[in-house]
Amino acid sequence: MRYRSVFAFSFATLLSRIFGFVREGVVAYLLGASGVADAFYAALRVPALLRDLLAENAIQNAFIPSFIEAREKNNRPDVFLGTALLLWLSVAFVFSLIGVVAAPIIVKIMAYGFTGHPEKYRLAVQLVRVTSFYLFLVTSAAFASGLLNSVKSFFIPAVSPVLFNLGIITAGLISTKLTHSPPKYALAMSIGVIIGGLLQVVFLWPFVRKHDFKFSFRIDFHHEQLKKLSKLLVPVALSTGFSRLTLFVNTFVASFLGNGAIALLNYAFRIMNLPLGLFGVAISTVALPELAERAAREEDPSDVIARSFELVLMLALPSTLILILDADSIIAFLFERGSFTRANTYMSAVPLVLYALSVVPASMSKVLLGLYFSYGMVKRPNVAFAASALTNVLIAATISFKIGYPGLALATGLSAWVQFFILRAGSSRLFGFKKEHLASLARLLLVNLVASLAALYSIAHPHLGLKLRWLQDIAAFGVAYAVMFVLVVPEWKSILRVRK
Repeated sequence: MRYRSVFAFSFATLLSRIFGFVREGVVAYLLGASGVADAFYAALRVPALLRDLLAENAIQNAFIPSFIEAREKNNRPDVFLGTALLLWLSVAFVFSLIGVVAAPIIVKIMAYGFTGHPEKYRLAVQLVRVTSFYLFLVTSAAFASGLLNSVKSFFIPAVSPVLFNLGIITAGLISTKLTHSPPKYALAMSIGVIIGGLLQVVFLWPFVRKHDFKFSFRIDFHHEQLKKLSKLLVPVALSTGFSRLTLFVNTFVASFLGNGAIALLNYAFRIMNLPLGLFGVAISTVALPELAERAAREEDPSDVIARSFELVLMLALPSTLILILDADSIIAFLFERGSFTRANTYMSAVPLVLYALSVVPASMSKVLLGLYFSYGMVKRPNVAFAASALTNVLIAATISFKIGYPGLALATGLSAWVQFFILRAGSSRLFGFKKEHLASLARLLLVNLVASLAALYSIAHPHLGLKLRWLQDIAAFGVAYAVMFVLVVPEWKSILRVRK
């Protein structure tokens, strides 16, 4: 597994997430944790849900393994590519059109609690209509990213969301010069969603052309690889549907929990997604082409899985621990200004801690999903997603109405662990960890434990205010982590020497 690719992807994702936090900061400054913010975020959930269902996850887990196999076996990859592209974009266009026409019904389904607040409901309907065609644009961008990932080009696809975020940021800032109405701020940023999606597509496709992918528009619906794609696509869509069912349920339940519940959860969720995107997605994305190649050649994938899990414990676990220990400080630093108050900071900190519980299992699950889909195995992923979704729904529908919106974050955290354990339990037929793999994972857990104790000591002796305390705690964690890493991880020199 190429460490350099992981770090390149992570660096690009970091740039994207920095702009993402600037975007969230603009939204927090302009809308705070208000009913308008709820309507804006609910509207974004619609194309985001379909994006995951029809574009990013489907292309990552179904298209890339199928395309790599067609390329490795020289089975008319140009015909397969042209047929798949035509089908994908056609479906995305139809669903985008449905979003425009059926916006009132979609909002009632997604956030029925809004119907008790007519102005919020009408605004959400308007914003859904504006953002619906983002699905078509993001599908085009996801297809381009998938092609680049298939030739192990990771930096450009990972950095492209910067342009999406810039579209929203620019639209939001310009709107402050034209109006002083929060609903109009939300409308402007929804238009920015479309602008950002268009910029992303314009940026990516020249790089696809540079790699000289061959497209044949001699459509062949009977292509052998298209059959494999269809075999994978339905289970991937079902798996994604199960996971996104939890997003729907959480949004639906939160719509009944008062003004600001959706927005507060969203701010926490965005922060949790930083380590998940930086490390979990990076590791699984880089591992997938290697897993697909090994599956096509019938080679043992154990080393790839072991290196991936080691990177999760080296990168995702430390950042998760920092989120748990410094949730309030991080939120205060990122969002506490303008309409976002100190009370909002503490109200977002609790769900952030609970959301953070999902980072490590979700990261490892992404790697295991790539393994299953590379081998064309779909039953176990579907069982895992179904069980995870059921866990989330049961917790959300019961605990949340007793303890409030933090219960929705708890549901997400616990369901991620359910998914991971089911995937791992069924993966023994595909690979097995060697003793040296298990020893390395154990040492990395010990490193994280000692570093966490150092961070706890730092938290107990603060020298900086709330907004900057996280810097002090990260410094303490980092020093302890580095010392322990050198002392107990014998292969540290080879790990830190970024491999090609």
